[in-house]
Amino acid sequence: MDAGWYQGSVKVVACDSQRSADLYKQAASKLGEDYKGVNIVALDWCDVRSRPQARIWLPAAIKAPEDILFMLQECNPHLPTKDWEVVKMEEHEGDVNRAVLVLNKESVAPIEIARRVLNFGFSAIHIKIYKGDFNAAGSSAGNPPEQVLAEELGAPRGPATLPIRR
Repeated sequence: MDAGWYQGSVKVVACDSQRSADLYKQAASKLGEDYKGVNIVALDWCDVRSRPQARIWLPAAIKAPEDILFMLQECNPHLPTKDWEVVKMEEHEGDVNRAVLVLNKESVAPIEIARRVLNFGFSAIHIKIYKGDFNAAGSSAGNPPEQVLAEELGAPRGPATLPIRR
């Protein structure tokens, strides 16, 4: 079943059973044989590396991703921010813009303890971690993604496989 759902650049496909997941993996491995230069790999969900994402609202004057990261790192020395990334900037009319960040698992718990408020120079900004990524303990939140996808499609629960373009 395909619901057009992506985890980053990875297409997510939910399978009804282990047998269908195995058949899907076998079919995906043969695609590279038919098309030169194509390398598609099917993986179990547990083998896909993921990091939590969050969004922040910040002053419109700061637009460069490296400036945003610098301010977050300098003003929040208690957070492990060295491998954070700004993956998207959304400029809005007015005095506030929105940025989407990729965090690390170690920073989720301290952010939750700080009630999702970070220092940003002389002011504070609010950070919202996407609930589908991680809970306060840094582990997968709620149901595994393949169960959520299957429930949205009204299908029975089963393992998920993912083709990844490399």
